[in-house]
Amino acid sequence: MSDCAAGFTAVTPFLVAAMSEGEVDSVGGDLEPVAPGDAGTNNGSGGNGRLLWTSWQNYPKVTLDGREYAEIGDRLYTQHAVDRMQPSGLGTPAGAQGAGRGVSPNFIEEVLNNSKGDPVKRPQGQPRLSHTSGSVQVITENGSVIAVIAR
Repeated sequence: MSDCAAGFTAVTPFLVAAMSEGEVDSVGGDLEPVAPGDAGTNNGSGGNGRLLWTSWQNYPKVTLDGREYAEIGDRLYTQHAVDRMQPSGLGTPAGAQGAGRGVSPNFIEEVLNNSKGDPVKRPQGQPRLSHTSGSVQVITENGSVIAVIAR
């Protein structure tokens, strides 16, 4: 993993490829390798109090009411939200329309903790909250992050 601006943690494509091939045994400095599938051992946390920032397949999963979520820290995220947040350097998530928007879970938590959610409704009538900070909008439903919009 590499530390990005504002203290976010991201997994670089090189490191993911090297870890999947078993080439990385240990790294120095502030880097902390997390092999695909190993995020579940730390509840989606990247260490040092930072949330792991990677792609959908690397997060632990939880099924709630028949819907699968990624567990990042203490919050659940839909695959749509994770795909939109994914570091753009990891490319286009399978089935998505374009690369991730590069919005870390740490920033999502800042948006949710420091903005008043405005009520919005889905076409089927489910109550949702829209949280906005700058050019990032986070949509939640029952406390789970379901969409991340970067404008």
